[in-house]
Amino acid sequence: MFWDLDNKPPNSFPPFEATVKMKASASSFGVVRSMVAYSNQRSFSHIPKVVWEQRRERKLLNQLENKGVIKSTEPYICKVCGRRFYTNEKLVNHFKQIHERKHQKRLNPIESARGSRRVNLVGMYSMKMERSIKMRLGKF
Repeated sequence: MFWDLDNKPPNSFPPFEATVKMKASASSFGVVRSMVAYSNQRSFSHIPKVVWEQRRERKLLNQLENKGVIKSTEPYICKVCGRRFYTNEKLVNHFKQIHERKHQKRLNPIESARGSRRVNLVGMYSMKMERSIKMRLGKF
C-alpha cells in the first residue's frame, strides 16, 4: 500500500488512526506485504507523542549499546530460533536477514498456488509462519 499524505490527507481521522484502520481492513483481504506513507514534516505532527518518545528512547538505547556505554543485564533472545544477542540492533538485523527472508520464501509459493495445493502449502508452513509472524509483531 502506498499513500501520499500531502495530496490526500484524511479529513475524518488523524493520519495515524486512519493508517491503523486502513491496515486492519486491508489485512482482511490478504497479507499486507508493505505499507508506505509519504509526506512532508508537517504531516508527522499527527503521530502520537507516545510513539515518538518510544522511538527516540529505543534509538538512544541502541546507540549507547553499540558504543558499549550501556550493557543489557540479559541478552536479547530471538523468539524464532533462540539465538542470543547482546544488542537490540544485532537482533533486529538478524531477524531481518534470516527470518524475514525465510518467511518470504514460504509466502511466495503459497500466494501463487491455487486450490488444494494452496491448502496443503498453508497447512505445511502454518506453524513456522505463526512463529515468525509473532516475532515480527512483538517488540524487540
